[in-house]
Amino acid sequence: MVSLWHWIRNLGVDSGLDPSEKKNVTVLNTLVAIVIPTQLSLLPTALYYRDFGGIHLLWVSAIMLSLQILVLICSAFKKHTPARTLFAFSGLNNITLTAIVAGTETYGQFLMPAVVIGAFYYFPYRERKFVYAFVILSIFALLALEVIPFEPLVSLPAEALPTVRSLVIFWFSIITFGFLYYGSVIYREAEMNLAEEREKADSLLRNTLPDEIVERLKISDSAIAERFEEVSVLFSDIENFTSLSENLSPDELVSLLDRIFSLFDSLVEG
Repeated sequence: MVSLWHWIRNLGVDSGLDPSEKKNVTVLNTLVAIVIPTQLSLLPTALYYRDFGGIHLLWVSAIMLSLQILVLICSAFKKHTPARTLFAFSGLNNITLTAIVAGTETYGQFLMPAVVIGAFYYFPYRERKFVYAFVILSIFALLALEVIPFEPLVSLPAEALPTVRSLVIFWFSIITFGFLYYGSVIYREAEMNLAEEREKADSLLRNTLPDEIVERLKISDSAIAERFEEVSVLFSDIENFTSLSENLSPDELVSLLDRIFSLFDSLVEG
């Protein structure tokens, strides 16, 4: 099971994929890996209520499972944009069909906003128009389900409604807090990466500039210019430097230049 999980999660991911795109693909594949067993777990419930019209719920689950397989096929062929679009559509389609079949009294339609939140995580910023489109589509679908009167295809017993509503509230909480947690992880990673880049920039500055100048640059980005009454300028040339550099490794060459410049510093300071 663990190997299957990793296989699905990394489907369509290779070493040449951009890191940010890789994250989007793995998030999408992970969601598919969660949705498939979730839909399979609903099949016994649909069979249990088959005398009340539960066969329609079986068709809804079958459609959802088929769409998830298509998403994985798109990911395998590295058609990531169609995979993302198809997955977002499958979520809205599943919730809408379930509400039509089981009725809005189950409150299943209110899962729609929670599902759409996920689109902000697996769609890259350059494809944000798709996210906005699905947000608008979900709003219209939710309003239509609430406003347009219709008879559900499944006649659930009245005593079953509290259980169904509790399940809806449970999944709404899991989906919402799951995405919030993932968002907090991304935020922490961004903060850590920013701190690391700042340390690298600070180290680079201190390797090329005096510490006093570095501290002044941190305080203000204005140009630094100072007047010195007496200045010595040393011009030097290393004989046969071109041929010498061809025979030395980069580390050896840098070490040699460091020793030479250190000697120059000693001469000037002396």
